[in-house]
Amino acid sequence: MAKSKLGTQKRKTWIACSKYVRTRDCLKTTGSPEYGRCYTCGGNHHITKLDAGHFLPGRRNSILFDTRGIHAQCTYCNHMREGATLEYLERMLADHGQDVVDELRRLDKSTRKYTVAELAELEAEFKRKTEELLQKEGVLI
Repeated sequence: MAKSKLGTQKRKTWIACSKYVRTRDCLKTTGSPEYGRCYTCGGNHHITKLDAGHFLPGRRNSILFDTRGIHAQCTYCNHMREGATLEYLERMLADHGQDVVDELRRLDKSTRKYTVAELAELEAEFKRKTEELLQKEGVLI
């Protein structure tokens, strides 16, 4: 039963993280909470057509919620182009620098276990950050 609660909370936390990342990137790239640019191809898409794509594939806990390596990607780039890794790396280097890229790669090799409480706290933090972004932009929640 504990594993089921952990899995359920992890999914809820990911949903909140994904919404935060997509909202952040929509506002950053277009100024709109509804439309944003894909991090890898640059195409404009509705937020519902954007994924929160990871720089490093695999969705390991150690980097799963590290938003430095998660950006809005169109579903085509994220799924059909398997993350468009070359373009993603080029953008990561330009936006975050080699140090962050190296740190995420190091973290990716480490193990991280979450408790249900830690995940619930992260979920609440992502929801708060999303609300703050929208309020800052004057968007009604």
